[in-house]
Amino acid sequence: MIIQPLVPAYSALLARYLYATQPLQREAAMSAATELAKTLLSNQVSMDEMLALHQRAQARLAAAWRDAPLGSAQADGYHALAAGGAMPLMLAVLLPQQLDEQARAQRLWQQEHAKLAAMFEQTDDLVLVFDPAGQLEYLNPAFERATGWCLAAALARQGVVWPGQLPAQNTLHVTAPQACADDTQFLATWSVSPISDEDGQRLSHVCIGRDITQMQRLEEGVRQNDRLRAVATLAAGVAHDFNNLLGSITGLAELCALQADTATAPGARQARNLAGILQASHRAAELVGELLSFARENPPSVQAVALLALLQRCEPLLTASLPRGVQLQIEPLCDAVVLADAAQIEQVLLNLVKNAGYAMRLGGGVVRLLADLAPSDVQPAAARLRVIDRGEGIAPEALPRIFDPFFTTKPVGEGTGLGLAAAHGIVRHHGGRLEASCSPEVGTVFTLLLPLAEAGNSG
Repeated sequence: MIIQPLVPAYSALLARYLYATQPLQREAAMSAATELAKTLLSNQVSMDEMLALHQRAQARLAAAWRDAPLGSAQADGYHALAAGGAMPLMLAVLLPQQLDEQARAQRLWQQEHAKLAAMFEQTDDLVLVFDPAGQLEYLNPAFERATGWCLAAALARQGVVWPGQLPAQNTLHVTAPQACADDTQFLATWSVSPISDEDGQRLSHVCIGRDITQMQRLEEGVRQNDRLRAVATLAAGVAHDFNNLLGSITGLAELCALQADTATAPGARQARNLAGILQASHRAAELVGELLSFARENPPSVQAVALLALLQRCEPLLTASLPRGVQLQIEPLCDAVVLADAAQIEQVLLNLVKNAGYAMRLGGGVVRLLADLAPSDVQPAAARLRVIDRGEGIAPEALPRIFDPFFTTKPVGEGTGLGLAAAHGIVRHHGGRLEASCSPEVGTVFTLLLPLAEAGNSG
């Protein structure tokens, strides 16, 4: 809005104020000035423009009253202008604008505060806020859900909830176990930032973190797969070369054994030695086979396989692999159709069942083989095979390494440490998962997940 056209009207209002001899007259003039300011405010006139209107009106009156006769109302008004008598009216004109600007600033602050509060309340990140003295004053719902600490409980045990330091300056990055209300913990990473005002006075510390347990598991899985691939490549090369040499050793030993049978008496030392060589050669050939199975250079030839038919076909072989006193119990809870190389999956099951039987060799019992569908949160949809035994169990420190190549808990001479590694490699090439767990309540459980051929083929 252009201010200049308003100068005459405001000049008259200013003169009315300066001419007033009674308080009520001045109050009426100030009220009129405030109403004029409100009208200008609704037309988005700025405070600077309103101040300019007042200054132009003062200049207009000063020019008109400068030469007025002494003792006249104009002369008295001129002296009042010179003495700053128009200041109350100017404040009355500016007051609505000041109040409006304060209200706008308050609304803006409230909007920003609400936005920041919504971010803290709705984010999945964990948020803690400490006052300048280091006292916890806020925690967001994500932190409460993850840890079980409400603000009151966290305040009572702040040393447990946050044992870390609060930096005096600069942002600090911390990775440490986070304690929960139920005495469990998880690994969290935090960004801790001191917040200061323009004068450098400390306002608070804001800590933003997240649970990295799952990320750590994924990274460990990637590292594990990288190690398995490297070892598999090495095993394949060694196995191929060793297999060629072993073929020559076995062939020559068999030839010598035939000659020894005809040239020496049965049971002679030479015949026994050659039999020992052949026995060791056959055992070495089995080891080479395990190495090649673990390496699994060629992808499996997968096709749609009915899980129930697969279990029925391999049941006699699995039963025969168990030691005396240990029985096999197959529990098909569904007849899913999976994408698999049947021969390779039989090899995996044979390995798992043999291991379960070995764990129960002393006390006997039942090895359970359960077949059902994986829980709905497993993606993609998969069939689940579980081999469960109540044998010796697996020590907690050994469980993370159970699928490592050449790692075994069996005595020397009873295991190569390649069986579970080979099974893990086969399942991985099928696009599935092989996991192990052990608890006193359930026993040792090996869980095999295989992708379904079609979701609709499961029963």
